[in-house]
Amino acid sequence: MVVFGFSQGACLLTEHLLTIQPAVDGAVLHTGGYLGPRPRSFAPTASPGLRGLAVELFCADEDPWVPLHRVKDTAAAFEGLAGVTTLSVYRDEEHHITDDAAARIRHYLSRRSRD
Repeated sequence: MVVFGFSQGACLLTEHLLTIQPAVDGAVLHTGGYLGPRPRSFAPTASPGLRGLAVELFCADEDPWVPLHRVKDTAAAFEGLAGVTTLSVYRDEEHHITDDAAARIRHYLSRRSRD
């Protein structure tokens, strides 16, 4: 099972994944990060946790709603819990999913469906 969230949905999904650490096969988080104003750390839960979780994060470099530093902190949090994390940052000021991001998400889902 692969989960997907955009904007507020990505923020809530990120928080759930990092705190509860459910068994999922993949996650696509577009323009979102964990909740709260300050950097946080996350400890692994009982196995299997997030070991091997394939996480794709996307964000615009100048998104007006989600600061890039939070998405970078979120990527680091997933990496710290042994997730395989890819962060794609695109030059944009809009709060939307670009055509390139949509194509990359399709490619990610295609790869995951073969695993």
